[in-house]
Amino acid sequence: KSDGDWVTCVENHELSLLNADWLQTARVGITASTGALADNHDVLSLTSYSSFDAETAADEAAAAEASAKKPTGMNSARFNQMSDVVDDLASQVETMHHHLEHQLAALRDGLQNTISKLQRQEDASEGRIDVLEEQLGARVLGQLEERISTLEKDTKANLDRELLARISKLERALDMKIDSSLADSIEQGSSWKTPFAVLVVLLVAGGAGLYRWYQKLKKTHLL
Repeated sequence: KSDGDWVTCVENHELSLLNADWLQTARVGITASTGALADNHDVLSLTSYSSFDAETAADEAAAAEASAKKPTGMNSARFNQMSDVVDDLASQVETMHHHLEHQLAALRDGLQNTISKLQRQEDASEGRIDVLEEQLGARVLGQLEERISTLEKDTKANLDRELLARISKLERALDMKIDSSLADSIEQGSSWKTPFAVLVVLLVAGGAGLYRWYQKLKKTHLL
């Protein structure tokens, strides 16, 4: 902004050494400093004068011309000009309104598409999780059934061996008892019916006891 202070930029007393048309081919360079920020500066016009008096005279002439052209009061031309300006502003506002509506619609569509994609990804993830749960459950169930089956086989085999050992022990005891009873009967010359009855009772009692023990084991799901 001009402050009215005249500053001498260049003093050259040897202009006669230049060509006669140097002024028509001369160029003027303009620079601007904005500090740390970057900004655009548009040079709309540049006027140069050869002296301060010429610059003052040009400013006075421009001010007088502007004052002469300045309208006074309200007339038809000025009203039409203001109406055109208002219509132009209204058109710009309407254009901005439509532009904002289109941008909002595009933003809404983009959000809906994003939400739909996220929903589909969530559904796919849930389906994968269900499949993994089924596979894991089937694998665990199979391993558990296999271990239970192995445990049942081992338990049954151990019980069978224990049962056979007890039966063998009982048979040996009965054999020894029978042999002892027979020997006593032979020595005493008594009748063979009494030892035989005792033997039968012992066998029946032993078999009944083993049968009840076996049924008890079956009820506890060990066999």
